[in-house]
Amino acid sequence: MLNFLDFLYGKLPNQGLFWRSIRYGVRIFTNIYANYFIPVCCKNVNVDSNTIIVSLTSFPARINDVWITIASLLNQDYQNMKVVLWLSRVQFPTMAILPKKLLALQSKGLTIHLVEDDMKPHKKYLYSMQMYPQNSIVTVDDDIIYPPKLISQLVLTSLQYKGCVICTKAVTVSKEKYLCWDNCISPDRRLKMIMPIGVGGVLYPPKAFNYSYLFDTDTIKQTCLYGDDLWLNFMCRLNGTEIVKTTYCPGLITIFASQKASLCRVNDNENRNDAQIESISVWAKNKFGIDFYVCK
Repeated sequence: MLNFLDFLYGKLPNQGLFWRSIRYGVRIFTNIYANYFIPVCCKNVNVDSNTIIVSLTSFPARINDVWITIASLLNQDYQNMKVVLWLSRVQFPTMAILPKKLLALQSKGLTIHLVEDDMKPHKKYLYSMQMYPQNSIVTVDDDIIYPPKLISQLVLTSLQYKGCVICTKAVTVSKEKYLCWDNCISPDRRLKMIMPIGVGGVLYPPKAFNYSYLFDTDTIKQTCLYGDDLWLNFMCRLNGTEIVKTTYCPGLITIFASQKASLCRVNDNENRNDAQIESISVWAKNKFGIDFYVCK
């Protein structure tokens, strides 16, 4: 059902009152279905080097609804995967204050970790990549009802393009303002000057980065604390890692309540991404003599 709804949502035009109304109706129906009828499969797997680690984070404004996203991840048709949620003790001092619906998913295979620092969206990858250095890490957002075949499509493409970062959504990196970056990317091509958009799910294989720089939390805080996509993308190009966009293009239906707090909207409206790109460039010029737009 979710695969069909996601496919339908993605194919419907987003122009004109009629089609926008139809899309809105599909979104309403999907949210109702996810709240009450989504099947939650058990994914208590023994982690080995082939296990896909699906990693995400959340914050207080979305914590009551993140269980819906996680339920959709536990409902994936790909089996050898583990879902890990990273939360900051700054916002959630103890597990006891977390919503019951979220805690209940632990019996289905969800692992929840509380960490001391609050690295904002960077929490979704920082700790999983350190804990599971031999595994491919798939990062996802906390406000999407993901279709069941998302992970399998990412993995399938990664088997075709070994060593590449795999994504379903991307934009072309250019020296134009961030909001002008082109999102018309040819799929099934090894590219370097594109940036995956995290909302669509991104698969990072082992050794995609130089991890001594990737985990430099002091620099992240100084340059792009709210720009995890930007930092990860720069680290890919610094390491010469290629990126491939899948032919599969999910519709990505958002959870209604979650849109009250959207990092993407804040970054775009405040032109924060342009400022963060400039900050990364200043740091990189001092450190390596290059800027954000390096292409090795």
